[in-house]
Amino acid sequence: MPKVDAPGKTGLSQSPLSEDEMKSLDLYYSRGLQDLRTLDTRVTLNAIRKYRDEVKTAAQVAKANFEQEFDGQQPKSGSFGVSRIRSGYFGYDSWDDCPDATAGETTTWLDNATPTNLNGAGGVANPLTVGEPAVHIIVGFGSYEQSPKAEAIKLRLNDQPRTATPVGYEFRNTDVRAKLLQTPVLVREDDDIFAEYYADADGSESLYPIGLTFIQAKDQREADPEQMAGSDTSNIVVE
Repeated sequence: MPKVDAPGKTGLSQSPLSEDEMKSLDLYYSRGLQDLRTLDTRVTLNAIRKYRDEVKTAAQVAKANFEQEFDGQQPKSGSFGVSRIRSGYFGYDSWDDCPDATAGETTTWLDNATPTNLNGAGGVANPLTVGEPAVHIIVGFGSYEQSPKAEAIKLRLNDQPRTATPVGYEFRNTDVRAKLLQTPVLVREDDDIFAEYYADADGSESLYPIGLTFIQAKDQREADPEQMAGSDTSNIVVE
């Protein structure tokens, strides 16, 4: 049985995927996740495939939550689809807007004030909240910086602190600068997320969560990150 870290486990209902829905998910694996940086490179695709059972669980949770059919990467109206996690889904215009690192200190990354389009009070007591249109499965963390500064990332989910995840070795010794998790994190409507990172050097940092988002078609049409955030649960991310 797949294991996921789901902060809202109580009442975590699932709806089985039909044969056609499984075909749509398989098609997304084979086409929607291709890594084209180098000929025949399949690094990202193969990494996410390691979490195939957990991704299926996330899709089934989304199906139960949305009470809609799954329709792949380009879902029709009244259904839900799948995409890589976009920065706008967590309040940022771009992951490059991540706050700069200060050596020897922790820096807030995700709360209801730090991301570009969230305007809450911020801090550990004021996390961001997942809106009703989305279910996210996070399988790791990455950095877009050529010289990442983060040494560890720590999540707090629904007021429960998780252990810190060391990322320094993977960020500095692999060309994709990515750290995969042993147990992925599944978050859905009303789940609260606070995240911070510890850095051992000063400078810019551009952290991002590696994973997938299952999202309702009407919200997946939104291109502008600013329109994804707000104070109502109908938004993709809630402050």
